[in-house]
Amino acid sequence: MPRGDKSAYTGKQKRQAPLSQPWLPHIASNSTGVDVLAIGRLLLPEFMDYEGSVFLGIQFTKDSFARWMSVLRNMKGVESMINHVHVYDIIDHDNKMLGHDVRLSAHLL
Repeated sequence: MPRGDKSAYTGKQKRQAPLSQPWLPHIASNSTGVDVLAIGRLLLPEFMDYEGSVFLGIQFTKDSFARWMSVLRNMKGVESMINHVHVYDIIDHDNKMLGHDVRLSAHLL
């Protein structure tokens, strides 16, 4: 029930079908539980605080921090480089998108 709605709950409110969103059937039929967990890690990432800066946990190591700091010599640049992620760098792919995938991607955007 939406906030601010003062009507009493009768138990007869219309509920959405579980797979009513256009992208959910695609995920349900083309993904495994491991895929969903991996994508969830991208959407709800773990963050690390180091030297007063915030980094993505999946990207950060002290060695990479030290290397980038020696090259860039500024914290903002180091954060930008370490936190820069392309989805295709993380997910295995073959650089070919099927027409269906292109249409689905366009629909989601």
